[in-house]
Amino acid sequence: SPFFFVEPSFNPSSIEREAMAVDSEYNMGLAEDSWRNFQLLKTSSNPAHPFRKMGCGNAETLTRNGVDDPRPDLVRFWNDRYHAENMRAAVIGRGTLDELQATVEETFAELRRDAGRGRLEGDAGGNAERFGVAEAEPGAVFPS
Repeated sequence: SPFFFVEPSFNPSSIEREAMAVDSEYNMGLAEDSWRNFQLLKTSSNPAHPFRKMGCGNAETLTRNGVDDPRPDLVRFWNDRYHAENMRAAVIGRGTLDELQATVEETFAELRRDAGRGRLEGDAGGNAERFGVAEAEPGAVFPS
């Protein structure tokens, strides 16, 4: 079972370690031309489009300049947004469609279906049908 998706611990030391890793990635990106070009593209895009939003934080933004503990925001985000209705998965494999579907269903069966009270607040999650299946041949074009 993918525990991170189903029942994350939100351990304060793990959160701090991850915030420092994000900060390190952010600082490494500042020196890369491709990263700066991407940020320029984002800032020149439509202000009303989500693409324009910041896509990478740093230690200051993740802790509101070191003032706040990000854990309450992470728990709130997980409870409100981190559920199967907001997730999509693309699965590619050599197995048959039935085999791949069985693997996905087994792996993600414990995900909460809907938002609301999450496992961190004692909810066991729903057991409703969670999966849809679409078949595609190699080279298929999907509508946007």
